[in-house]
Amino acid sequence: MSDRRTMGEHIEATRLRVHGPMGEEAISGWDQRIGAMIFDGRPLAEHQLLAEKEPSKRINEMLGAAYALVGSGADAEVAELRSLPTRQDIATPDFAAQLFDGREVRIEVCALTNEAEQEYLNALAAIARRANERLIQLPEVWANSPYFIRFYARLLTARDIGPASAELIGLLTAQGPRARPSGTFSRVGPDYPLLHALETLWVRDTHADRVGVTLDPLPQLMGTSRPRDAFPTLFKQKAERYADYSDGGAVPVWLAMYVRTALTYPYGDVEAIGHTEGVSPQPFERLIIGSKTIGVVFEEGKPAHWH
Repeated sequence: MSDRRTMGEHIEATRLRVHGPMGEEAISGWDQRIGAMIFDGRPLAEHQLLAEKEPSKRINEMLGAAYALVGSGADAEVAELRSLPTRQDIATPDFAAQLFDGREVRIEVCALTNEAEQEYLNALAAIARRANERLIQLPEVWANSPYFIRFYARLLTARDIGPASAELIGLLTAQGPRARPSGTFSRVGPDYPLLHALETLWVRDTHADRVGVTLDPLPQLMGTSRPRDAFPTLFKQKAERYADYSDGGAVPVWLAMYVRTALTYPYGDVEAIGHTEGVSPQPFERLIIGSKTIGVVFEEGKPAHWH
């Protein structure tokens, strides 16, 4: 990420684009509300995206909180959020929120994600980055790009990054310059043992707007595993820290969970948790499950509120 890019630019660049009869539709109301939420004294859209690990982690927490609150409609109650500094030996929520009704609550944010999916996507991104960093130094190979790669055998992990990168660079260095553009993928042979075992297919395409190497993720490799599977364990872990989060019950705390997935639609995960019998927010004042365009709020003694 560039240190000159704002979160507003990131939201604009990554938003879902819908093309209607009059052309591309304007930015959605959801994205506008996310960018307008006030964190640490300024709209989220004005915050800088930084490459350093800790600032990036905080930005992700802000974006996750905004997704959950906007998806559930709870953003309409929140005037602003303030990051809370970590306390030594005491579990600390992510934010203090000033509500429009004058109350202050604390908000702990966490992602409902599929760890295997995240490791898979991280591995693909790392392999593509290593391949592109090398191939851009080889003009003849780079000039014949883009190359699209798919691994059909299984999900890749961190252990695959080094050897798969090396074999992919070797394959494209040897065969890329003479590859003809095609709409049909070719299977990698046994000269590249790992790529062959991974049932790797590749093609040189003619997309004018692409260069380099693109590794296509395959959602079908995930099977039935979904981000919602993490909910019971994660909720229990957070509930065990409630006494610290709330200073012994002195300050009300909301738990905001946002669904993070790039390979499946988060709508189904939010809906499945929302309709699970017996879900209770206790010990939290509220349990919020959201994903920008849909959300549900649980409050003790009230029916689940959908937005």
